[in-house]
Amino acid sequence: MESLRISTAIGITQQCTCFNLRKATRAITLIYDQALRPSGLRTSQFLLLTEIKVSAPITIKPLAAKMLMHRTALARNLKLLEKKGLIKIEPGHDRRARMIRLAVGGQKRLNRAYPFWQQAQRKVARYFGKNQLDHFLSELSELIVKLNIEST
Repeated sequence: MESLRISTAIGITQQCTCFNLRKATRAITLIYDQALRPSGLRTSQFLLLTEIKVSAPITIKPLAAKMLMHRTALARNLKLLEKKGLIKIEPGHDRRARMIRLAVGGQKRLNRAYPFWQQAQRKVARYFGKNQLDHFLSELSELIVKLNIEST
């Protein structure tokens, strides 16, 4: 069995889509996390609360699908948000379903966080340039749709 050579490893890190997307995601997330810090929310929490606001009432399974998260990881995040009074998890139409809604505290926190999120958006747009960012987001959206179709 052949071992991985240093030159091959360098090529992997330079050409691997997953590696480079993860690095870019960490860098962008840092910008948003720093901007959102005064609101008391992390980027992941802000986005989850925003999706709940848009989709509520919603159960864990469809919310996990929208967020592309494992249900167990989502459930852990939701428990934390519920404990902080940002969401409500209530019984649904049958005993197994649990309906997720934004609590009043969650709406207030989103309202407080929104200007900080806008600040991060503007900062990222300056790095990219508006046209390039719009194109990049469009390409990402297309890729996400294609990957979801292929993964089902």
